[in-house]
Amino acid sequence: MKSVLLVFLMCYIIAGLTIAPFHGDEADHLYMARDYVTYFVIGAPERLRADPPVAIDSEAHIRLLGGTLSAYLTGLLLWQSGYRDLENWHPLWYYPDDVATNRAAGRYPAFDVLWRGRFASAFLTGGCVWLLAALGTRLYSSRTGIFMALIFALHPVILLNGRRVMQEGALMFFSLLLVLIAIQTIEKPIFRCYSAFRLD
Repeated sequence: MKSVLLVFLMCYIIAGLTIAPFHGDEADHLYMARDYVTYFVIGAPERLRADPPVAIDSEAHIRLLGGTLSAYLTGLLLWQSGYRDLENWHPLWYYPDDVATNRAAGRYPAFDVLWRGRFASAFLTGGCVWLLAALGTRLYSSRTGIFMALIFALHPVILLNGRRVMQEGALMFFSLLLVLIAIQTIEKPIFRCYSAFRLD
């Protein structure tokens, strides 16, 4: 029963990725997803250097703000699903212009590109329900874990940003995973020398 509920919550999160309102930042994250191609397909990581001083709103600046993991995962999905036109890869959003002007300039992503790009973040956000259920169960009880997963999966802010092409999905998933691994490591130290530093 618990697993069925968690699968339902995960599917609920992922299923809503097509109805989340578009945000201009998503265009930037779709653009930075090209870093995956630069690094892993072309094999030119030196192109991704961010040497100071970094100009505000430049590619290097956006790369530093958005991180790499989310961009690589989004790029992987886009590339493997057939979005491979590097010369016409999705452009950056221009914030001084309104939505209509950005759309006319081709900066508003096509629906098929947008939902494919959103899948990586939505999938990681959905995976968080399993991590929260595991954390709650480990810290207190199985019911607590289910309650934590429910609160998470029904929170409107998490649903909104976790379904978008942003770094929130990766941030939440891997932060929770780190906490879970840390708890497991404290309970059963991987390295013998760790036990010498325990405070209990």
